[in-house]
Amino acid sequence: MAEQVPYGVATSLINTLASAAFREIASIYGVKRDTEWLKKTVERIKAVLADADQKQHTDQLIQLWIKDLRQLLYDADDLLDEIHTQHLLRKRDAKGKVRDFFSSSNPIGLRLQVAHNIRNIREQFNDVAESMSKLNLVGRVVEMKHEKSNWRETSSFVLQEDMVGREGDRKHIIDLLLNDDNSHQNVSLVAIVGIGGLGKTALAQLVYNDADVERSFHKRIWVCVSEDSDVKAIVKQTLELLLGEKQDDQPLELLQNKLQRNLTGQNFLLVLDDIWDDFPRKWEELKKFLMRGAEGSKILLTTRDQAVVNRMGVKTPYLLEGLNSDQSWTLLKRLAFDDDKKITPNLESVGQKIAEKCMGVPLAIRVMGGLLRSKLLESDWEDLLKGDFWKLSDNNDLIMPILKLSYDGLAIELKQCFAYCSLYPKDWKYEKDELIDMWMAQGFLKNKDEEQCLEDVGEEYVRILLMKSFLQDVEMDELGEIEYFKMHDLMHDLSQSFATSFDIYIEGGKDVPRCPRHALFKTYDTNSSLNVPDLGRLRNFREMKKNYRRDPSDLFVLKCLRSLDLSNQSIKYFPKSIGKISHLRHLNLDYCHQLTCLPKSISNLVNLQTLRLTGCENLKFPGDIITKFVKLRRLDILGCKAFVDGMPMGLDKMTCMQRLSHFIVGNDDKERKKAKLNELKDLNLRGRLAIKKLDSVRDVEEESKYVNLRTKKNLISLTLNWGEDPKMEKSDAMQLLENLRPHQNLKTLKIQGYPGVCLSDWLLSCANLVQLKFSGINNCRYLPALEGLVSLKTLHISGMDKLECIYKGCSSSANFFPSLEELVIYSCGSLRGWQREANVQNTRGNECHDSLPSFSRLSALGILDCPNLRCMPTFPNLVRYLCLVYSSMKPLVDTLSVSAIAPSTSHDMTPSLSMLKSLHIEGIDIEALPEEWMQNLSSLKRLYIVGFSSLEKPFLHMRNLSATLEGLTIAKLGDEDYNTHFTRVDL
Repeated sequence: MAEQVPYGVATSLINTLASAAFREIASIYGVKRDTEWLKKTVERIKAVLADADQKQHTDQLIQLWIKDLRQLLYDADDLLDEIHTQHLLRKRDAKGKVRDFFSSSNPIGLRLQVAHNIRNIREQFNDVAESMSKLNLVGRVVEMKHEKSNWRETSSFVLQEDMVGREGDRKHIIDLLLNDDNSHQNVSLVAIVGIGGLGKTALAQLVYNDADVERSFHKRIWVCVSEDSDVKAIVKQTLELLLGEKQDDQPLELLQNKLQRNLTGQNFLLVLDDIWDDFPRKWEELKKFLMRGAEGSKILLTTRDQAVVNRMGVKTPYLLEGLNSDQSWTLLKRLAFDDDKKITPNLESVGQKIAEKCMGVPLAIRVMGGLLRSKLLESDWEDLLKGDFWKLSDNNDLIMPILKLSYDGLAIELKQCFAYCSLYPKDWKYEKDELIDMWMAQGFLKNKDEEQCLEDVGEEYVRILLMKSFLQDVEMDELGEIEYFKMHDLMHDLSQSFATSFDIYIEGGKDVPRCPRHALFKTYDTNSSLNVPDLGRLRNFREMKKNYRRDPSDLFVLKCLRSLDLSNQSIKYFPKSIGKISHLRHLNLDYCHQLTCLPKSISNLVNLQTLRLTGCENLKFPGDIITKFVKLRRLDILGCKAFVDGMPMGLDKMTCMQRLSHFIVGNDDKERKKAKLNELKDLNLRGRLAIKKLDSVRDVEEESKYVNLRTKKNLISLTLNWGEDPKMEKSDAMQLLENLRPHQNLKTLKIQGYPGVCLSDWLLSCANLVQLKFSGINNCRYLPALEGLVSLKTLHISGMDKLECIYKGCSSSANFFPSLEELVIYSCGSLRGWQREANVQNTRGNECHDSLPSFSRLSALGILDCPNLRCMPTFPNLVRYLCLVYSSMKPLVDTLSVSAIAPSTSHDMTPSLSMLKSLHIEGIDIEALPEEWMQNLSSLKRLYIVGFSSLEKPFLHMRNLSATLEGLTIAKLGDEDYNTHFTRVDL
């Protein structure tokens, strides 16, 4: 295996030596000449690394030189980081107090020790440089390739627009699932078999999400079965997905009994994805309680090995084949070209031959498409077609040489980020922000200049890896932002094949690096650590299974750690020795519920970039410790007790801060002063920010005039919360809201407990809003004309007691809430409806809905406890749900009088609400509706009718229900548990 050139750590070392802070250090300790020599030497070495990378394949001396160089660079990086850390501490505290450093408390001794270590490193680099000169290495310029990262965004687990040639396979598998197999068993097995990369999981996902399949099974569960999953892990995961709640660590027998109770007699579909050769042994235990479902239940298996499912009793599995030549070219063309790019006949001919060489394997075609996308010349395509790597492909390993070729084309920065992913188990769901933070902590993210934010660099790396299919299976959040993704098993194999060359130790792996810097343990303990040479040099470690009850002091011997994840652990205290992990950049203490305090020594972690304290509800410590972390970029404090009384003063000096989950306004107390809103002025915040306890602002002008949110263009979500019972004067609240004007890039805005009588005009200038939520705004009588917010998809209005109307602007029907998909109005007892501003008083006329356009894209509507809401736009195109609880029936009556637009074209019309899937009506006047109205509900699956004094009328209306109904809950007034379960019906 070739050695990985240490380009990233060399860049980090050069940046450290070139920084203003280190130039100051060099001057103080009298090593300016030495550090200048070091910087130039490392620059010369870095310049030949690209040449060394190519030549090491044929020259073992170069390979050994790279190995020695990498260890030296790491050691030098640790040493300079330690010197820099001590300097930061002395400068921050600025008390003239001499600290322990290199076991010296004497200033003169300290100077001599620093100089000695710098010169020792210089001598070692001198030896390396001399060796380099004998290897005839040539300097080359290495630049980060700026790929076009226009990855196709989608919220689906399967990129269905890129699925080619699988329609027949999909129909066949669905037929196997839905038709009786004459096995005389309630639960039967169906299996998809095919080589890696063929698309078994993607096909299973298409089947799993099919509408007919969804209707046919009462419960559906998807379980990823990793190679090392034992029976208990599979049972626990199945239970968690089935019940939608985390399961405590219990004995296997208890988990089995619980799963059996929840599956017995149920018609279910269970997907066991990616089972391996040892699974039949586990199946003997699992089938005892998985085979007790109702008749028609199915278990869908995917595997690479037909013998595995044969041993489980599947006699005729579905053998998935590769794509044909035309399908392969269609997929490759879709991924390799922009939609508007013209394809020459020669390029098409070359592309078809490349597609054919991929042997019909979709993953190979996807990877090749991502590779070709960055190759603009026809000659590049021709060179690829003639490449020697095709000779390495055979029937047993069609794809790995192609994956390796794509990996070779990555920039070195991306290679180390990709290899880092091998520290996570297969089938891992990577959280995008966490992974980027980890890359940053290890120094993998390199910005082009100081203007470029490291978080943006990480986002770009993720998108390139997605575009090139190194990552896949994206999940998006409600704003369309990437939140999670996965890695194909073969890609994971590829990343682990390079682990050793990146100094990554994987417990149970074949190779052990000479000096690991990263490690993946099954569970970290004293015994497992004995297998790792030079344990104290680890920069990061992860565990496949966490030890939730460990003594944290066991970890603080790892003095070179850059990241430490102790989330969800039963830690009650931290020893003072945590302050000695001075290199630490990332510390995750989320949901350490028993943690009550942090030692003062933690303030020595001046390199800390990320601190996560979410859910630490018992943690108390002096808040000003936070301001000691001068490089902090991310602070998560949701539910952390230490900040409930306000933020510490000094936040305005933390100018590295990029992500601050919450800012809690507090009042000064005897012990400490609290930060004011103006301290946010110079923080270049991004992501999501919640500002709470705004009612605690005492002097609106003094505390918030310069808060400067309108310049924070990278904020995507803002919550403004005054508290549950605000006492602030209405005029002060209105001025404060005006001062908190955000940038127009904002996507989510939540205003809670606002005591003003009207909202600020800036609200309508937030043209990019996707979500808008108002709650507990008790003094507003009207809302402005919101229909002009063209990107708005979700609108929630709740607890606005005095709200009387929502203004209607002059928008045409086409521009009336053009994107709105979900509307919820709750507990607005005075709200009468929509009305033009000039005619506010007349909102009771029967004709009011005629003057209002319909909601054209509204899919979900909830109206709860709004008895006077009578005048509103109709909603004939609802799909997801309609919920009417203790509210007027007039909006529904009006809606039933109009037609809906059919989903197929914009010209076909269908009955109103014909696409609705779920209906909940409670405590309403059902007699106001025509008896035949339910015949419109031809797509209805779930129906709740509750809270009536008699069930005679509801049953009268239900005579016209469609046969599509799957779930029914019906109860009269006084039934206490009517909403606790569905009653399955067959109509």
